[in-house]
Amino acid sequence: MDFFEHQQKARGYTRWLILYLTLAVVLITLAINGAVYGVARLVGWFQEPLSVWMTEPWWILTSGLVLLVVLGTSLIRMGQLSSGGGKAVAEMVGATPVDRSTKDPALRRLINAVEEMSIASGVRQPALYVWQGESGINAFVAGLDPSQTVLVVTEGALEHLNRDQLQGVIGHEYSHIFNGDVRINTRLIGILAGVLLIGQAGLFVLRSMRYSGSSRSRNSGQAMLAVLALGAALSVIGFIGLFFGRLIQSAVSRQREFLADAAAVQYTRNPEGIAGALAVIGHHYWGGRVAAKHAEDMAHICFEETRKLTLMATHPPIKERIRRIAPGFRLEASQREKIESAKAPPADKTPRQRPHRGINTAQLGRPTPEGLLYASALLASIPRPISSSLRNPRAAKAVVYSLLLAESQGGEEDGLLILQQQEGHDLKNLTANLLSLWRQQEKRLRLPVVELAIPHLKSLPLQEIDAFLERIDTLVKLDKKLSLFEYLLRVLLYSQLKDLDRVKKPGTRSLAQVEKDALLLLSVLSHSGHEEDAVAGDAFNKAARELFGKEAQRLDESACRPTELHKALTALAQLAPLEKKKLLEAISACILHDEEISAEEAELLRAVCEVLEVPLPPLQAELSMEKTE
Repeated sequence: MDFFEHQQKARGYTRWLILYLTLAVVLITLAINGAVYGVARLVGWFQEPLSVWMTEPWWILTSGLVLLVVLGTSLIRMGQLSSGGGKAVAEMVGATPVDRSTKDPALRRLINAVEEMSIASGVRQPALYVWQGESGINAFVAGLDPSQTVLVVTEGALEHLNRDQLQGVIGHEYSHIFNGDVRINTRLIGILAGVLLIGQAGLFVLRSMRYSGSSRSRNSGQAMLAVLALGAALSVIGFIGLFFGRLIQSAVSRQREFLADAAAVQYTRNPEGIAGALAVIGHHYWGGRVAAKHAEDMAHICFEETRKLTLMATHPPIKERIRRIAPGFRLEASQREKIESAKAPPADKTPRQRPHRGINTAQLGRPTPEGLLYASALLASIPRPISSSLRNPRAAKAVVYSLLLAESQGGEEDGLLILQQQEGHDLKNLTANLLSLWRQQEKRLRLPVVELAIPHLKSLPLQEIDAFLERIDTLVKLDKKLSLFEYLLRVLLYSQLKDLDRVKKPGTRSLAQVEKDALLLLSVLSHSGHEEDAVAGDAFNKAARELFGKEAQRLDESACRPTELHKALTALAQLAPLEKKKLLEAISACILHDEEISAEEAELLRAVCEVLEVPLPPLQAELSMEKTE
């Protein structure tokens, strides 16, 4: 099953969640009504049969109150998550954001592993958080939109896992992003809030009864009996809520954990990495348990169990997970492993195997071992002045400014003057130094460096982000024309930095509804990647036949302006997942018509996939491998 099929299938899970929730609410409502009826009969307030009770106003009042509490709590929590996304979940559990300029070795190891996985998979880097004060070894991803996704790891994971084990855990979590699990899991936190509230209320009643039982009561014996009976009933019903919460969580989570474990092995080709992480959890005193008050809410979303439970566990047993991915792995071996950071392989160790040519839709979002090695080599090839600037949000702005000015034709001095006036002398000087450095670099570094800068830019205050984007637009307009690269850069920045709190709705449109937009995109691709007009025309017709079953009229290059391309991409972003898959396959046919992929085509592809929200692994790895053959 590829990226698009996973995205399409993920939508069907929401209907099952609603069905499970409805069943849970109905049974809880019936149980509470039964409890109230039993208490009323016990104290002599109501002696009629149950059938009569169900026709009384008390039945309607009790049912309405239960629905109000359960559904109201779920709706409130879902509203909080919709507005805050993954950040709201991280803050809910008390996690703190990672400063990407940190020099802490454990945090640097985490940041480097995430950067490598993102470059290798084409998946946007999630915001990083540490679950402070949690000794258990655990992690999770959360978010309703790619721009809002967060990756949270516990302090225990950073302390006790070595680099290979941490990378295995990260690969596991990236699989949840790729498969669409992260959106469903985050929604489930809100959906279950009301059901779990009943269980939490039951536990509260139990504790309250312990203290009230020893205190002197001024109520009548009959009233006290009613309170005790209702309290006991609510406690039992509360456990029913917890039971159904666990049932829903386990139904969603257990099989997906096996799939994510297998994906982590596929990504890294190192089964001992994730197997070692699981073994460390199994031997650790706290395991994966967390002490946070929302541990029950988070059970289905974490890498391992947050509570020491066997009944209705949300995750398969650790031994079974290890057996499936590394049958010969010995748990005792993990106790002797020391925490160490593996050095990135040198640039000349880039693998020479010939991968799939063009866009392999079966591998979208799935980092390969070759891709991870390429990512490590690419990170190592970034000049130190640029890489060190990427560790500071303000300096990261200079990296992007300098890259943009390096592509400008005659507007460098005016651009630096604008930066001196609006950003200060220091940032202007840093931009000027980086500007001369960029002119010596290969084009393949441009967009990966921008993607590395974006997580740092996101940490800026929203007002400063808006000002930064305005300056980008000012610099773009200096030479009074919008080049394709300038447009691509703006697409990357605006798609990930603008409207961070807005959750995008999944697309539902068909290719027939956006045929003109798709043909414009194919026209742009044919002009960009093929110098000879006849070859470009053949490439366009090949892609059009694959997409619509017929040849079409290719637009002239003058009609393929970046502004028109932007309108087309905005419309194409509303395609349903399986329709996006067909579009990407047609794009691949257009690009590979001449059996070559230029750096410009690769950059254009990355921007297209960014707008379509399709993770694209690095095509530059294919280019460098093919050149050595």
